[in-house]
Amino acid sequence: MWRALVFSLLTVLSICLADDCEEWQHGASFLQSGQYLQSHSSASGLKRGFLGNPHEWWVPAACVLAPFMCLEPFDCLNNTGQLKSRQENEAQMAGPNGVNVASWCYSDPSYYNTAVLQCLVKKDLLAYAQTMFEYSVARHPLDETDATYCAYMGFCHNDQVTLNTTLDEAQVMCDELFPVPNGWRSAGAPPLPGKEFTAADAKNYAMAACAMGNYQCDVIYCRETYCKKEQYQHIFEEVASK
Repeated sequence: MWRALVFSLLTVLSICLADDCEEWQHGASFLQSGQYLQSHSSASGLKRGFLGNPHEWWVPAACVLAPFMCLEPFDCLNNTGQLKSRQENEAQMAGPNGVNVASWCYSDPSYYNTAVLQCLVKKDLLAYAQTMFEYSVARHPLDETDATYCAYMGFCHNDQVTLNTTLDEAQVMCDELFPVPNGWRSAGAPPLPGKEFTAADAKNYAMAACAMGNYQCDVIYCRETYCKKEQYQHIFEEVASK
């Protein structure tokens, strides 16, 4: 199904560039087949966003899998014209007012119905913790990297974040933890870690979490999973000994 969807999208793009192109309208109708999108989007908006990011061929396809990603505040199809380019986002992930959840548009689409859905749409921090733990364990050793991230950031002992912490409250916490001028508001996308995940890597990823709006969810993720599970305690001990 996925290959067929991608082929359909690429075919439409290759044969149709005019606003009144019948094939494109059919493609837009297909992408809008979910009831959620039908009442919130338009064929012209779909085209504008798709052609505005031609290298992001998977974005319209992702709208079928996670329709909320193509609506505000994410707006991955850029119907509002406010979505940063990939280059702009990599240079500075936060927005002019702080948290920029639209940064998720440039993330792995596998996070849409996991991290984004639970943390930023449903705002269920405990479900986020459980979902992301299962996600990371299934992609071992990602779980050990996440445990190392938790250890370096001291999230096991963070009692400031609760299950009811809001995005606005988390933003204040991020300002205290990573203040200007070189804090999370000016940070770019974190570089890929080397062979060893370091304290600097953990800080970079925590600042990215602040910018993308999932900092509070990450704290709960750590506290409710890795901090409590015996099989990861050697990681916390190793970090503490450094």
